[in-house]
Amino acid sequence: MKPLQISIVILSLAGVISFFMLPKVVVENESDSPVEKNLTSKSVRDKELNTEMVAKHTVKVQESDLNVLADLKKQLAKASNTEKKLIFADSLSAYYRKLQQYDSAAYYKEFAAELSPNEARWAATGERYEEAFNFAIGDERKTYLKKAQSYYNKVLDQDPKNLEVKSKLAMTYVSGEQPMKGVGLLKEVLKDDPENQTALFNLGILSVQSKQFEKALERFDVLLKINPKYAPAHFYKGVSYLSLGNKEQALASFEKAKSLEKDKEFNAIVDDYIHQAEAGN
Repeated sequence: MKPLQISIVILSLAGVISFFMLPKVVVENESDSPVEKNLTSKSVRDKELNTEMVAKHTVKVQESDLNVLADLKKQLAKASNTEKKLIFADSLSAYYRKLQQYDSAAYYKEFAAELSPNEARWAATGERYEEAFNFAIGDERKTYLKKAQSYYNKVLDQDPKNLEVKSKLAMTYVSGEQPMKGVGLLKEVLKDDPENQTALFNLGILSVQSKQFEKALERFDVLLKINPKYAPAHFYKGVSYLSLGNKEQALASFEKAKSLEKDKEFNAIVDDYIHQAEAGN
């Protein structure tokens, strides 16, 4: 079987799939001892895979799209009050995201957050910058990651118990240069909420990436007891079983994932792993 190259995160608010690589982090089972020796300084994605995934998710911008964007920008410039500016800024962010131009989507989401600062807008801005980071291939990636962390921290400064945002912040550290800080935050989330699905899923993913497949299965089993319809967890159970040489269990998990998720890109990746399992690779 070829190494797992991508992870899949369902962005529930948008109903789309974002693809990104995770660093090779070893998560100690229950130990609090230092594990820096288990980390690598390798970036989240190597250049080749990063470019491949960016190309896969690049939408060709039509002239009609450019006209829509130009009109929205004119409306934003002419807007006479904050409420109208927010409408056009949010519309620009959404349209750029539709075109998979994630840096511009983040810029206009940030523009709106500065016009009307609140926790919801800070969290949304953090999400957009994290997404821009995931798809960027240049030096700007560090800038996007820092912006995501900044906006997530704004939320947590106001509401330290916002566990969803805390989980998202954790993954920005995992994806950057402080992976163990991220792992620690995820464990803090589970301490406060042992059934937090985001934290369980992300810790399971980290276990897959560090080849701790038995531990990954434990994480995903806990998650699936809470939410049996969590398709990505079934998928990664399949990946874990396949890595452990359990073909039958892997195929069952892959088929279950497909039955729960209708997204074509998600299922295309599942099909690829099903073919690998059936071929015995």
